[in-house]
Amino acid sequence: ALEYYHEARKIYERLNDENKIAMVLVNMAIVLKAQSEYAKVIEYYHEALSIFQRSNNEFGVAVCYANLGSVFYYLPDYDSALHYSLKATQEFEAQNVQQFLSSSLCNAGMAYDKLGDKKKAKLYLLEAKKMNEQYDNKKELAFGMIYLAKVYQSEGLYVIAEKEAIEALTIATKIN
Repeated sequence: ALEYYHEARKIYERLNDENKIAMVLVNMAIVLKAQSEYAKVIEYYHEALSIFQRSNNEFGVAVCYANLGSVFYYLPDYDSALHYSLKATQEFEAQNVQQFLSSSLCNAGMAYDKLGDKKKAKLYLLEAKKMNEQYDNKKELAFGMIYLAKVYQSEGLYVIAEKEAIEALTIATKIN
């Protein structure tokens, strides 16, 4: 896949199509993330981000912020993960892009949890849960609920944690 993306990038560079180059960079970063090549992933997302910013592609900017937040979470660099997840949240909210907003809210909640702010973690995770229920996004709903259960468990709220975890498992089982 990376070979084809490199070729596509060369073609778009010859055509001077900046937005397509940025989209290819995002796709390359996705492939490299699966291979745990995080330094290159961050480099490609930043390059794509710069292009999207120059061309005023607000959705592209938001996607890069969201993906950077996710990458930094797995490094783990929770301060950077939170920074980019909050920027993605702001961008998606400003654009009213609900289908991606819940994911950035969940990522911010997870980062807040790792940074020890349980109150904000729950706030963001509950908002993501509400949105995922509203839009019937079962996969994201189940994922967020599992993380919410972990937060409740860490606070000693075992009954609530168990309820969230069982409900998440039920949803996940239904969607395979």
